[in-house]
Amino acid sequence: MAVKELLALASVPGIGARRVAWIRERFGSVEAAMRVSPAQLAEAARVGEALLQPAGWPARLEEAERELARLKAFGGWALGVDEPGYPELLRCISDPPPVLFGLGDPGCLGEISVAVVGTRRATAYGLEATRRIAGGLGRSGVVTVSGLAYGIDGEAHRAALAAGGKTVAVLGSGLRHVYPSENRPLAERMTRTGAVVSEHPLDTKPRPGHFPARNRVISGLSRCVVVVESEERGGAMITADCALEQGREVMAVPGPITSRFSRGPNSLIKQGATVVTEAADILEAISWGDGGRSVAAAGRPARDIRGLLGPDAELVYRSLTGLPTGPDEIIQATSLDPSAVAAALGALEVEGLIRRAPGPSYMRLAED
Repeated sequence: MAVKELLALASVPGIGARRVAWIRERFGSVEAAMRVSPAQLAEAARVGEALLQPAGWPARLEEAERELARLKAFGGWALGVDEPGYPELLRCISDPPPVLFGLGDPGCLGEISVAVVGTRRATAYGLEATRRIAGGLGRSGVVTVSGLAYGIDGEAHRAALAAGGKTVAVLGSGLRHVYPSENRPLAERMTRTGAVVSEHPLDTKPRPGHFPARNRVISGLSRCVVVVESEERGGAMITADCALEQGREVMAVPGPITSRFSRGPNSLIKQGATVVTEAADILEAISWGDGGRSVAAAGRPARDIRGLLGPDAELVYRSLTGLPTGPDEIIQATSLDPSAVAAALGALEVEGLIRRAPGPSYMRLAED
């Protein structure tokens, strides 16, 4: 279904992400739903039939077209939930955004991603832990997802960029209203290699209710969620709850028992969350999630690449030499999909078998 029609449907009062999801579930797609009667559509969406009368559609379609024109002029893009480019992980949650608006590279939304979140009032300990973890993810080719807020979120984005990695921010406002405004330069830097996304139209201003809702998008885009620092009822804990509901793994950085900002992650650990003290812990968790194809555990002897990291990593390793080789060349040589190559490169780099060169490109290190 065209984004314009989907945007028009989502603009109907009372129809949000969850009701669009009900419509998709009932009829198979929003496109199929638009061919039924207003009464059937209203029943599936659980709203009054009067809201969905055909007479109102021309005006809604015209406004949707104007919104998309404004977005294009701003340099942005939009992905409808039923479109091929929409991130698959996000599409799988119970209430995905009907339309995802963004700036930057939409392709990075389909790469291996991990959410790193925490309190706005971060301590020096939390900021340092975030730099180590997000920096390690960036060096390994994993995309860091967060919320662009003060404190842990902003530091996660900065650390990923400093490590040469990609990062994605999810806003609780429209793309024109980056919040907090002090992080606008950071958002602009992110869009050069990663993306800034929102489920809200371009000129939507930040509102308190938008931020808890956007947390489900942060976790929805990610393989797992890492909570660095948070009070027991902080926003990062909402993201962790969303992750659990979506079937994603929750991980946490242990903190000093004297700090109130350690209460959140420490309570998650008591409930069974995986302890994170370095990026390698996250990379290992990702490998457990997909049979070892993405990234394998770090810090082990690298004598048997296939046995340690899997067949994809072996293929990628054998395609490399002592001279820099770009990702496109590796993809062509191995016939693997880009996400598998990125995962294998990250695992090989963590194991110390290859190193990243400018470009970016990669080269095999001399064997012992």
